[in-house]
Amino acid sequence: GNTPDPLSGTYLPTVNVGEGDFGTMNGQTARFYHAPNAHTDGDLFIHFEDANVIHAGDLLSSGRYPYIDLDNGGTVQGYIDGMQMIVDRAEADTQIIAGHG
Repeated sequence: GNTPDPLSGTYLPTVNVGEGDFGTMNGQTARFYHAPNAHTDGDLFIHFEDANVIHAGDLLSSGRYPYIDLDNGGTVQGYIDGMQMIVDRAEADTQIIAGHG
């Protein structure tokens, strides 16, 4: 595989989030959603509800085909399901931001 070296504690997450948990960023409500086995087995996307914006994280790359990391838990069905989760939370005027590109 292509396993990177472990990161020092400085770069490790300090907050755990669960399905539907929320916080605020710049005064905006941000709700977190886990898309299991999509790009990998640890993908999140964030819905900024007040601004009507979804940041798709690694689930969406602008101008590229989807990348499904099979070695790290991603599956085709998981990717389809993850994209459906985003669509289900979006409205006609929701802006969806790709994580790459």
